[in-house]
Amino acid sequence: MSAVGCAASTLTVREPDTLDVLARRPGRVLRAGSWKKAEVRLVAGRDGPVVIKDWRRAPAGLRGVARWLFMREAGIYAVLQGMPGVPRLIGAGDRILAVEHVPGRPISAFMHGKGRGLQVGRRLEAMIGEMHRRGVYHADLHYRRNILVTDEGGVRIIDFASAVDTVRMAGIGRLLRPLLALCDHYAILKWKGGVEPECMTSRERRLFHFLDGIRLKSRSRRSSP
Repeated sequence: MSAVGCAASTLTVREPDTLDVLARRPGRVLRAGSWKKAEVRLVAGRDGPVVIKDWRRAPAGLRGVARWLFMREAGIYAVLQGMPGVPRLIGAGDRILAVEHVPGRPISAFMHGKGRGLQVGRRLEAMIGEMHRRGVYHADLHYRRNILVTDEGGVRIIDFASAVDTVRMAGIGRLLRPLLALCDHYAILKWKGGVEPECMTSRERRLFHFLDGIRLKSRSRRSSP
């Protein structure tokens, strides 16, 4: 989703950006789709490139699930609308979702000193803090392509397919918040330590090593015969 220079972005677009028009518009495939996962492609929009997530190829038995997943993700974007660094929701329909394309490179490209001085960790913490205040927990920030960073240090968060809106979940949502917050916080510490290790406090380092130890033990347990 961070691809730039797509030929589609140079097209002259005269039609209005309705979801149906965007869905029919040719563009660059960012992730091939299949019966079990959505295709993701970049197309030209009137105000700039648009990312389309399209799972209309889902078989009959999965269409209800696909429809529910897409409307759920659209609901997450609606809660976060107006929040800097989160793509704007353009539209959502039957197994199709459109959001604005945001620039940036995966956060992993800024590791090993390449992001020093950009204050990426602080900005990421502030964004996640605001997200949590709105009741949304991303739950997939450990994946490097879900956090994009510009050369100026701007942070963008994308792909909310795994995110949880705890407000909508009411009582059970409140119970899940501490665990979901820990999941997001672990990812923040992981990337902060990789991009700007000098900005981590001793307490943050201890917490990261503790959480990482739990993760490794869990992985070892699952892989044991």
